Parts: sequence; structure tokens; C-alpha cells
Amino acid sequence: MQQPNFDHEQVNLLENNLPPNLEMLAIIVKQEFLEEEEEEEEEETGGWGLKFLRKSTLVRNESGSSRSKTSVDVVVPSGIHGGPCSSLIERWKSQGNCDCGGWDLGCSLTLLNGQLQNNNLLELFIEGSKHDTTVLRMEQLPRGRYFVQYQTWLSALQSISVALAFIHSHRAINYYDQ
Repeated sequence: MQQPNFDHEQVNLLENNLPPNLEMLAIIVKQEFLEEEEEEEEEETGGWGLKFLRKSTLVRNESGSSRSKTSVDVVVPSGIHGGPCSSLIERWKSQGNCDCGGWDLGCSLTLLNGQLQNNNLLELFIEGSKHDTTVLRMEQLPRGRYFVQYQTWLSALQSISVALAFIHSHRAINYYDQ
């Protein structure tokens, strides 16, 4: 049996009909720390419009960690592009505008967002959807385990990427609190 003879340097993956932009999705995890309401009146620093100079403090709960609000935004590409397209984050920031050279006004994106509930449940929904259908649901179980459930149009790799990004960011924040 004869082996094929070809030069590895001549193989160009982009010319073999593979997408030029291989981004599967972009994940943005936001952590907002909540300020505590100060009981005593402090002397105002500065004058009118300078309230931002007050020292901000974090609220601590019974376990000693700060109170915070975690939200997750996921940008999923959809549709066909006319050529190499902008990065998903750039397209998200510009509300879908893309410089791929397509004939339409912008390449379509699917935006998912949700917030962490009860410090152990994350549900992502399609932004602007009239139906409250959960696209991805992730729940923390005992002993450091997680349950991830997702809609079939989201691939397993995309779903596990969202889960890992969230777990990584959540653990980093918990480590920072200690």
C-alpha cells in the first residue's frame, strides 16, 4: 500500500472551507459588589457633585464574604458571514455590526444572559425573547459537583465552556474574598 505524498507546508486549513473565525462563543462574567448602607452620617468630602470621593465598603454576610451580584452574558454566533468577521466581543459591543463584507446590515448574534440565584443556580435565557425558556441551566450540587442542562441547539462544547468559565470566575472571586 502506497502512502500519499504531499508537503505538509502546502496544506492551508483556511483554504479548505474552514471558517476563518473559529470563535464558538464569548462569555462575559460580571461581578458587582454591593455597598453597605452606612448608618452614621459621615462628614461629606468635597462639595456638590463629589460624593464619589466617599470611601466605599463591601457588605459582609454571616460567613464573612462580601455580598455581590453575579451576571453572565454569552454571545453565540449565528448565520453565515460574507468573509472574515469581527470578533464576537467587538460585534457584541457594536450591537451586531460586522465588517465581514456581507450584504446585510449586521451578522446575527444570539445573546444569552442570566444571574446567579441563591449562590448555586445559574439560568441563561435568550435576551429579548418573549418566552422564558431556559437555554442553559447550571446547578451546584454537594461535594463540588455541578449539573448542567442545555438546549440542543447549543453544542456540548459550548455548554461546558460556559460552565467552566463560570466556575473559574466564581472560585476566583471566592478566593479573593478569603
